[in-house]
Amino acid sequence: MPERRENALINAAHILEYQQDYAKAAQYYARAAETTSNEEDRRAAYYRVAEMAFKRELWPKAIAEMKSFIKRYQSDPAAGEVIVQAYWRIAQARAKLKVPQRDYHAALQDVVAAYARSGQSKGSLAAEYAAESKFILVDAESGQFEDFAIKPGIPKTLDAYVKTVMDQINKGSVEAKAAAEGYNPIPAYGRPKWSIAAFVRQGRVYEVLARAVLNTPFAMPADLKKQLKKSMNTSERKFAFKLKTAFGRCLTSKSDLSNV
Repeated sequence: MPERRENALINAAHILEYQQDYAKAAQYYARAAETTSNEEDRRAAYYRVAEMAFKRELWPKAIAEMKSFIKRYQSDPAAGEVIVQAYWRIAQARAKLKVPQRDYHAALQDVVAAYARSGQSKGSLAAEYAAESKFILVDAESGQFEDFAIKPGIPKTLDAYVKTVMDQINKGSVEAKAAAEGYNPIPAYGRPKWSIAAFVRQGRVYEVLARAVLNTPFAMPADLKKQLKKSMNTSERKFAFKLKTAFGRCLTSKSDLSNV
């Protein structure tokens, strides 16, 4: 009889959850957790209590319930997957609450660390949460490289211009390599979606670098500008002399014709 009652509570909770009556479902899950003698069912029921708060979008309550679940089961090897999921829910709830980025990133790092401790296999659901968390963290860092550009300024000499450009290209190459390598751990989680996303982002990093190099602006160095100005002045004087000579010849020719 007790077993039938426990099953009835869990079944009722499932039905209420399916009907999206999350508040009542949470009550039934809590009763099931307190009465069932099956440890696996108890663990699942306690987690569903926290999940109902998340589904109701009660973000602070969801965070508190998930933390309570983690505290209760963090030393249980059989709870590895749901522990990781609980950390992921905390991160999602913090994102919804629009907490400072450092707090959100700290929650994501907790997901990655929980997966590493959990012993869950690559390709598992827990690996999905960890892969997405890691991707978001790396993306936030590498995204700063998106605005990379070569800025030579106004150099005094041509040599200074070349040196400045080369120094910035070399610096950009180092930054690009670091940004791209940040995505290297993600394929190891064995989740195709995030593996492909990581490869795409790595390609994008080097595309940004190549674009910056191709779009390097040419800033006229002061010494070259001076030389060109001097050259132009010399050419202008030569042209004026030629024009004056030609005009003089033209006048002479006209004068000669008038005497005929």
